[in-house]
Amino acid sequence: MDFSKTMARLPDEELLRIAYPDAGDEFEAEAIAAARAEIGKRGISEDERPQLQSRIAELETEDSERAEQPLGKGGWVAFMLTAPILIVSIPAALVLYAMGYRRMAGDARGAIVGGWLIYLLLLFILAVGMMAMDG
Repeated sequence: MDFSKTMARLPDEELLRIAYPDAGDEFEAEAIAAARAEIGKRGISEDERPQLQSRIAELETEDSERAEQPLGKGGWVAFMLTAPILIVSIPAALVLYAMGYRRMAGDARGAIVGGWLIYLLLLFILAVGMMAMDG
């Protein structure tokens, strides 16, 4: 597979992440070679590498912080109220997940389920009340 076009579109930080992977990262040898070739084309020197790797660490910290952010009270209320409108609530939860807000998306799913339970309970109470009025 030719990775050169893919590597040409990546930012410097991502190239370094691929070209010099951590022990747990699994990149194909061709991808690593293409990333290193692109670094050479861009003229990124060894002197710039520590600064870019520092930026990579900052980005990884931001990513992990974003992933752990909980859904706020307003978000819980919004997802519970819009739970029956699946065309709104489910895509909104998926967007949160796609943006890296993993915990927030999980909380949103919980709020959707909770909202459905509340609506079903209200419908049950209404049905029982209507039956009591008829009886």
